Amino acid sequence: MGGILNVVATLGENFGFKNIDVVIGNQLLMLGTVFAMFLGLIFYGEIPSLPELAGGLIILTSVLVANKTLSKVV
Repeated sequence: MGGILNVVATLGENFGFKNIDVVIGNQLLMLGTVFAMFLGLIFYGEIPSLPELAGGLIILTSVLVANKTLSKVV
């Protein structure tokens, strides 16, 4: 089951990268961890630990800084 889902995910990523900018796609993939943390909180009531919150904050900050840097270049 895991192998099949990995193949489907890879095909979806390849399709997405053909239709959007690679930089934006990579940043969306980085945010997957943050979305998983919030969805776990919403659907399963999982309380994120301090290291998980710190990691999510680091990811969000890096995506925001990369977007600001990218918008200045373009």
